[in-house]
Parts: sequence; structure tokens; C-alpha cells
Amino acid sequence: MPGYKKIERIGSGGQANIWKGKNVETGEMVALKYLSIRGDRRADAAKIEEERARFVREVRIQKTLNHPNIIPVLDYGDRGFHQWYAMPLAKETLNDTLRGPKRSEDSTLEIMHHIIDAIEYAHSRGVIHRDIKPSNILNVNGEWLVSDFGFSRDLLSDSLLITRAQEFLGTPYYAAPEQYDDAHSVGPTADIYAIGKTFLACLTGKHVGPYMKLDEVAQPFATVIQKCAAEDPQSRYQSAAELRAALIKAREARG
Repeated sequence: MPGYKKIERIGSGGQANIWKGKNVETGEMVALKYLSIRGDRRADAAKIEEERARFVREVRIQKTLNHPNIIPVLDYGDRGFHQWYAMPLAKETLNDTLRGPKRSEDSTLEIMHHIIDAIEYAHSRGVIHRDIKPSNILNVNGEWLVSDFGFSRDLLSDSLLITRAQEFLGTPYYAAPEQYDDAHSVGPTADIYAIGKTFLACLTGKHVGPYMKLDEVAQPFATVIQKCAAEDPQSRYQSAAELRAALIKAREARG
């Protein structure tokens, strides 16, 4: 791959591998994300093409979302089934911080506002993330950025239907219930659900499970989380702006 040198693999998941890399011209350290093709290419041709199309869409969407709290695409390569892109190298993920000391409420709220700002911007451009979770929130130069739009849905320009009806996309316990029924048809409130679950994980320092345990959470914040994670999408906050206002009000109630 011209221009970049792989140094060490730092992550994998889904259909991609992530490497720490170096721009050989500038010396800048970056993260390199590669599409990982598995299986027999002839037997699994349709599945492989679907994954390739999803990876290409991920790059396209992230390149068009220009926001300080969304991870940018620095470079991109596409040679047959060898897709890759370069992005800023993160210091850590929000998932990494769950293993350490519990964050303060103020620190957690700052992170949540960064996430909400990013998702509000994405929604305004017709993009639903569909996989918000701690491991997809990256710390880059002290700022928290939303990453990995591989499961996203573009409401404005998705001419190619990649997500089939009745197909589940997302991460268990962070994905909204309707994503289990038909991930293609979910709306912006699916991201509100995931933000609420991510908020719970940050406040407790623990990954969420099948049941929400709010006994460790201050009541004003527990109320916000319960509304975010309502089973019925119509019972949730209907926009990122509405959720932001609720968080501000909850913070004021804490004094």
C-alpha cells in the first residue's frame, strides 16, 4: 500500500482489521482499517460483495460527514477486494476507560454531549449510525469522536439496499429492539436508544446487559436513560436536540 507502513495490529471486529500505521512521507501515525474477506470467494460471492459494498459506503459516509466529533477519513484505497482507509490514531476508546476508575459525572456528561453533537449532525444529513457503543467512541487528541459507520443507514442517498428486511445489525444490549425486527427500517430514535445505554455504561463503569440496573445512577440521569431506552421508539426522545436539553436539565437538578 503506497504511502503507509503497517506497524502492528491493534484491533479487529466485524469484517475489518485495524492496524497502527505510519505515513512514510510525513511520519504521521495513523490507524489503518482494512476490509477482511473471509470464506470461499466463489461460494460466498454474494456475501463478500455485500461486505465490500458496506465498507465502501462506510468510507463514503464518513468522508461526507465533516464534524469535529466524527472520525475523519484521511486517505482511502480500493483495489478489487483490498479496500482500506486511514484515520487518526486514537489514544483509547471509551470501552477502554470502562476498565479503569469510574469517571466523574461531569466528565461523562462532557463525553455524552460530544456524542450527541456528532449524532445530531449526522441525523441532519440523513445518516443513522445504528451501532453506537463505547468501543466506537474514540479519544483523539483529547477529544471524543464517533467512529465506525459500517452499519449506518443513509436515508438521503442509499440507492443500494445492503441491509435486508428482517436482518439484525448492531451490538446486543446497545441496539434498539426494533433493530432485531428490521434493521433497515429503523429511524433516528434507534441512535437515541444506544446513546442512553452508552450513558449508563459510562456512569456505572460497566457494560450494559439484558436488564438495566439503575440503582447506581442518580435519579435525574436514571430518568433520562429510561426514556432513551424505552422499548417503543415513540416513547423515547425524538431528536438529539431533545436529549441534549434533557441532559442539561438533569445536570441542573443534580445541583
